[in-house]
Amino acid sequence: MGSMYFALAVVIAVLGLTFIYKRTYEKIGVIVQENSKDIHKKISKAQNIMFLQSAVFEIIPILLIVIGFIDLPSETLSPKTVVTLLISIGGWVVGVMAARRMKKVAQERLPNGVGQLLSGLLLIQIMTMSAFPVISIICHLLIFNRA
Repeated sequence: MGSMYFALAVVIAVLGLTFIYKRTYEKIGVIVQENSKDIHKKISKAQNIMFLQSAVFEIIPILLIVIGFIDLPSETLSPKTVVTLLISIGGWVVGVMAARRMKKVAQERLPNGVGQLLSGLLLIQIMTMSAFPVISIICHLLIFNRA
């Protein structure tokens, strides 16, 4: 059952973080279109909110990974383990593709000056979303080495 916790953590983390980042991109788009004087302050506030939401949201996947490690000794190599490994890899691929798509859509709608900001956010997003699939893949490799 331990491998199921890892796959569930990946799915929850990737979907949740994708939703958080999508809302942030949309919020930054609205801020840029308003064209107010304190645009940098508003964008900074939107980024701070994004990072806080991401940190709070990651609590559930972290707990699932801890539970997965607790349940790890009872796990053996099985088709279920291979399926959960494929879910983890697929979750990472979907997360990266969604991040790139969000950046492309945002860059089409926003002025060029915001492109550098979005590139930085994209890198942060990919690294944050990649953490859980990488942890899950490493845990699956541990399971494969035990079998």
